[in-house]
Amino acid sequence: MPIKKYSSGDINPPPPSPPKPPPTPYPQSPTWLRWAMPLAQQLDRQVNSSDRQTKIRDLQAECQERLSAHHP
Repeated sequence: MPIKKYSSGDINPPPPSPPKPPPTPYPQSPTWLRWAMPLAQQLDRQVNSSDRQTKIRDLQAECQERLSAHHP
């Protein structure tokens, strides 16, 4: 039996097919995150470490200034 083609004048046209789901915008993102997260965490630790070292140096300089002001 041949398939009937519907025209716009038919009373009961077939329902439209469901829309396709949108493609994943970044299909490689889980792989990339598994690779990048450890590196990002390591970099974050290094930055925090250097920030602490800078703060320590600043405090040491401040202490030296105060000591030299009291003991010329």
